[in-house]
Amino acid sequence: ARAEQGIDETVLLYTHGQPAQVSVLGHYLGAAIEFVLRDMTRLMAALEDVNKCPMGAAAITTSGFDL
Repeated sequence: ARAEQGIDETVLLYTHGQPAQVSVLGHYLGAAIEFVLRDMTRLMAALEDVNKCPMGAAAITTSGFDL
C-alpha cells in the first residue's frame, strides 16, 4: 500500500554512501519488500532443515531438549 502511495514521490538512492540515482519511493519500497520476502523464505527453509527429529541429536538417549 505504501509503495503504491509513493509511486510519484521522487527519492535519491545511494550506493556505498554516495548519491547514485534518482528513483521513486514506490520502486525502492517494492525492492525492499522483495528482499524481506526472500530472506523469510530462506529462514523458513533453514528452519525446515534444522527442525528434525531429536533422536539423532545425542548418543543413545537423545539430547533431553525439545527440538
